[in-house]
Amino acid sequence: MPTHHPGVIVVGADGSPTSDAAVHWAFDEAAARGLHVQVITVHHDGHPVDLALSEHLDRIGTAHPGVPRWYRQAHGQVGEELVRSAEGAALLVVGSRGPGRVRPSALGSVAAHCLRHAPCPVVVVPATSLGHRADPTGAAALATGVRR
Repeated sequence: MPTHHPGVIVVGADGSPTSDAAVHWAFDEAAARGLHVQVITVHHDGHPVDLALSEHLDRIGTAHPGVPRWYRQAHGQVGEELVRSAEGAALLVVGSRGPGRVRPSALGSVAAHCLRHAPCPVVVVPATSLGHRADPTGAAALATGVRR
């Protein structure tokens, strides 16, 4: 379900350290710009919703009381669902890598998909932005991409 709202930052969340960094970054940016945050968790069909993840994300959101927020759970392919959700959004924010570690690269497949296909600017946040070293390259800079 697309947001169709230019005052929204859409952020993908899966509970990984890079995802947590992305969620924190999205809330900080929303606070600075006076925007709302929509946190999206995507589950593959047939997998149950992770209640612990939902509670964890709510605690992050509660730490930013001035930022209007809502949470949405989707089912399907993660990259496709995030791109679809970012339609009409001000920004899409994702972590540089998710919990799956198939190959050692700075950019995971979901982040790469979002950079190629998102209908709005994309910010890719490495876990190192929160002091984590989950990114095997040790990259600390934000990567941005704009698709017009």
